[in-house]
Amino acid sequence: MSQVSVLGCGKMGRALIRALAQAGRGVTVWNRSAERAQGLRENRVTVATSPSAAIEASPLIILITSSYTANKAILDQSGPWRSGKTVVHLTACQPREARALSELVAAKGGSYIDGAILAYPKQIATPASTIVYGGDSTAFEAARSTLEVLGKAAYLGADPGAASVLEVAILLPFTPMVVGLWQGLKICRLEGFPIDAYQSITRQVIPLMVDDSFKKGQQEDFATNPEKIECTVARAEDYIKHLAHYVHDCGIDPGIYCALARLFAGGVAAGLGEHDWVCAPDLPIVNANLLTQEAAPPAATSVPGKGGGV
Repeated sequence: MSQVSVLGCGKMGRALIRALAQAGRGVTVWNRSAERAQGLRENRVTVATSPSAAIEASPLIILITSSYTANKAILDQSGPWRSGKTVVHLTACQPREARALSELVAAKGGSYIDGAILAYPKQIATPASTIVYGGDSTAFEAARSTLEVLGKAAYLGADPGAASVLEVAILLPFTPMVVGLWQGLKICRLEGFPIDAYQSITRQVIPLMVDDSFKKGQQEDFATNPEKIECTVARAEDYIKHLAHYVHDCGIDPGIYCALARLFAGGVAAGLGEHDWVCAPDLPIVNANLLTQEAAPPAATSVPGKGGGV
């Protein structure tokens, strides 16, 4: 038997496998594309011929394949388990999906931990790697020493969906922010503005804005209290349209800002124009059809005269 099995040998899976092997853990691996798994064969790494064989090989099983659906199928199709198995699910999924997997693993007699990796593959097993976990506390404590090989291991509580909730809550602001930073770099280059100054001021200002946004967002009356309102929904729509115009003129797709302008335009249309823009999560959904493949494309632009689609 090995100490841990890893099912999934993509970039992140390979980073986990190498970190575990280098830390002295015996690792069994499996991947749908067998050649990718074979490339990892080395001291302490054994390649299993099937998902069931990989699960059978170790008491600790890490699932990090391409999707929740793939992981569920692997668990559904696996044979009877020996007692004492712990499944650590590290593939991005929705909280309800994590809770469903927890029930499936429990029905097989195993323990379940759901995790979210808040790092890039190159950061695994470095101080820059943080992985958050929710689920069975006893199983987590038993696996902690192995999980800490991969990065800082933060336990969020017994809810199997907790890690997914936190991951989504972090990625929602992170994703547009990072795209915006990269777009800002391009604009500075185009305009001849010094990158060092952009980086220095951004590092000073953004943490302060983050703290301020958390404080506002936790005050239930901030959006409607005249004594607190600082930037209205209508004002946010105007300045975001300004951003979209400028970004478009720089030859950069303004789609993110067109979508945000559309969001706040929907708020104005709903009579919320004088509310503070902290109410953004509660504004009416204006383009739910974007979530379906059959949906017609959105209007050409939310910024008149610019011609760029969203």
